[in-house]
Amino acid sequence: MNNTASVSSVPQGTGALLLIQFFSTITFSVLYSTLVLYISKVLHLNDTMTVTIFASFAAFNYGLHLLGGYIGGRFFSYRTLLCIGMIFQVIACLLLSLGTLNALYWGLTCFLTGAGLNVTCINCITTELFTPNDTRREKTFLWLYSSMNVGFVVGFGLSGYFNIGGHFERLFLLSGISNVLCLVFLMINWKTLSDKNTLLNTLSNQRKKIALVKGITLIIGLFFALHWMLEHSTFGSSLVVTAGIVMVIILAFFATRQPTQKARQKMWAYLILLFAGLSFFVLYSLAPSALTLFIDRNVDRQTAHFIVSPQWFQNINVVVIAFGAPLMAWLFQHLRQKGWRISIPAQFSTGLLLAGIGMMLIPIGIHFANPAGYSNMGWTVSCLALQALGELLISPIGYSMIGELAPAHLQGVMMGTWMLLTGVSAALVGLLSKFILGSTGITDPLMSNHQYQHSFNVLGVITIGFGVVLVMLVPFLRRLISQTS
Repeated sequence: MNNTASVSSVPQGTGALLLIQFFSTITFSVLYSTLVLYISKVLHLNDTMTVTIFASFAAFNYGLHLLGGYIGGRFFSYRTLLCIGMIFQVIACLLLSLGTLNALYWGLTCFLTGAGLNVTCINCITTELFTPNDTRREKTFLWLYSSMNVGFVVGFGLSGYFNIGGHFERLFLLSGISNVLCLVFLMINWKTLSDKNTLLNTLSNQRKKIALVKGITLIIGLFFALHWMLEHSTFGSSLVVTAGIVMVIILAFFATRQPTQKARQKMWAYLILLFAGLSFFVLYSLAPSALTLFIDRNVDRQTAHFIVSPQWFQNINVVVIAFGAPLMAWLFQHLRQKGWRISIPAQFSTGLLLAGIGMMLIPIGIHFANPAGYSNMGWTVSCLALQALGELLISPIGYSMIGELAPAHLQGVMMGTWMLLTGVSAALVGLLSKFILGSTGITDPLMSNHQYQHSFNVLGVITIGFGVVLVMLVPFLRRLISQTS
């Protein structure tokens, strides 16, 4: 047994990474929950354009995580790339605080260049702190995940507080300070957080200089490409969707080339479940975009002596997952011990049905709206809670299924394609924004309720329909997976 595994303490630098994860998450959660309200209220863009810009922001953010894994450790050390990213994010917050459309595009460009590349860096730096057999790694990643969720709670809370007074510029400046703190913790622990086993470390000094030039060129090119695509959001969203389609075609081709029938069947099962995941994540991506606009304008958020800010509704997801994940893990283990067949397809189909039913609650709430047209916020809370339960049945299970269904040499590609789902779904929401929002910019719920009711009703019915189809396919998918549990 590795001696390090028996040591209860964690490696030096773990505390700094927990703080970096926490403060960097605050900035992302602020933008994630506030961007549509900021664009709509401060920049006065119509709702279709607002949701389209947000969709591009979300799509590129998730898509760039893959690129961060390619650049880090190859052209820059992970700590250097993390440092560069944080500097970009500080500049982004300063630009966003200016409150102009031009500053919005440049600010989002800076933020995406930084945040899109940083998530992978934090995970890779954490991995580098441990030897391969060190069992403390799992505990540290759980702590990091916890730190990230605490950051979401704080970020959503701050966003809601400043939204009430309309002080978005103060919110962005405060977010910038959180990134400055990340830089401070990184600098203090610079030596401790160094790369150990990366491709860059194996290069000669001359080759490292060449790699540095290539890395700088790549980031500069990425920066200006992102700015152009944000200004042409529809094209940018279409590009992300196209990337998803290309990846599916590539994986379908790989499926036909697998050496055994069992391997081919598992890859086909993966592709079917991939489409099921996509239909869920489309609804999931509505929460910070079109659904946030609905909550802001059409939901009665008055409770006791204060008004619940739209951003605070995002915490429902965090709370349900925090308490639901361990309970669901216990429930599945208990049911399996009783002889139940809790298969991946069954989990996916249940997740889809819960998400679809949750979305159907919004039109019901609109039907029972008060005379002024405002829905009771209990309907929205229930919708988001059911979607969070659906997420528990699809998102983490999706990561887990890669190990079961992917051939060893394709695990990275198939994991990357699954991660791309969130970006593709966000892009699709942007492309569907005209259908979702209809005549936009209307703040009177009596005039906009009908469009919201129709759109959310259609999306809910379609998702439930996909869930029912997947239920019918469960026996077939079980045979493809050859799953006995």
